[in-house]
Amino acid sequence: MRHLAALGEAVDAWLEHQHQNDLSDMDREKYLLKQAEANQPAPEQPEPLAILYQLRRFSTTYWGGGLANQPYILTLELNATIDAELEFERRTAINAKRFAEWFSEHGKAK
Repeated sequence: MRHLAALGEAVDAWLEHQHQNDLSDMDREKYLLKQAEANQPAPEQPEPLAILYQLRRFSTTYWGGGLANQPYILTLELNATIDAELEFERRTAINAKRFAEWFSEHGKAK
């Protein structure tokens, strides 16, 4: 199922784009410049991610409302979305840890 890999990439791109608001001004400018140079518009939120956020927001299941037409495919899509989200959070945590380590060694005034 190739579209699951593409979905994971789309979720990652969207989360990365959303994360740019948390960046420093300099890093945000680098991100936006990179995106402009690549002539890429802002990524759209993938539909499975939007559904997942709604499910979390309302603490409900997708099946309870009778909305699922293809539960097998949707379950795979939600799993791919969650995997991409977890990978993004893992990378963000690693980067924050590395920055904290670097700052503790180099960021102090001497």
